[in-house]
Amino acid sequence: MVIITKLDKLAKLTIPCAYQGGKQRIAKQVVDIISQYINNNNSDNIKFYDMCCGSGAISIELVNQGFNPENIIMVDASPWGLFWKQIGDGTFSMDIFKYYIDSVPKDISKIQEYIKQLYKNPTQMNLVYEFLLLQCASFGSKGIWWKDNKWCTSSFRNYWLPTATSSRRSPVNPMMPMPNTLYQRVQELSFGMEGVKGYWQDCNDIDIEEKIF
Repeated sequence: MVIITKLDKLAKLTIPCAYQGGKQRIAKQVVDIISQYINNNNSDNIKFYDMCCGSGAISIELVNQGFNPENIIMVDASPWGLFWKQIGDGTFSMDIFKYYIDSVPKDISKIQEYIKQLYKNPTQMNLVYEFLLLQCASFGSKGIWWKDNKWCTSSFRNYWLPTATSSRRSPVNPMMPMPNTLYQRVQELSFGMEGVKGYWQDCNDIDIEEKIF
């Protein structure tokens, strides 16, 4: 596992993990369009509201292209909103997250069962850390959500190896990305996205300020 103490300014930030509805494949094109309407001389006075931000692909791309994270407001009613709130205000603990990462079985054939148990026994205090692991293990990257103090989803990935007759020749891992990669991505985001204003709530409940984009 790579532990970093500061963000390499040349490094490109990326989303923690995929989920259905994520915008990572089109983020650069979207931001390129947005950038045409931003006067660089006044960019520090512009607020960008990323409604239903999810994994943050658009906001991350904005930061990768030089936009000040302190001028970004990220809103989502799913646990992604809580993740960005904690990343932005510096309360996301990499030490607690490392504990969860280290708790994932090294035997990848046992990861699915571990994730299922994590899903059954939610801990609200550490909800955001559990969420990241569950989302990485979600079958088809379907969104994980929280309702009535419990997790909700359909199913989780299982480790699969190709057989002699399989058309797919590479294995399918139970987490995408695997734990160490997830940790490194989040660690980089904790530096690069610090200062964003995250809200774990419905977009309709957010007060919009002036001078927005």
